[in-house]
Amino acid sequence: MNGSSWKGSLSLWAVDEMLVLRWRYQANRFSLALSLPDTTANRKQAKKMANEIERDVAASVFDVNLVKYRPEPIVAPVAQNV
Repeated sequence: MNGSSWKGSLSLWAVDEMLVLRWRYQANRFSLALSLPDTTANRKQAKKMANEIERDVAASVFDVNLVKYRPEPIVAPVAQNV
């Protein structure tokens, strides 16, 4: 990573009341929908994710496929007939 590839411009947005992280890395734009409603607690969680992304960029281990950063899907329990 050279000095011009990361400008620390990661930002947090609320789109339709859901949180989204947006940033640029190596001349590419990235956007990550967090599937979290815009609340104070969720903004804290989003900030932790933003910090993780910034650390990974600084350490040159950023996952450009974003798999590492995607939230775990919420799976509803399946009712079982007993």
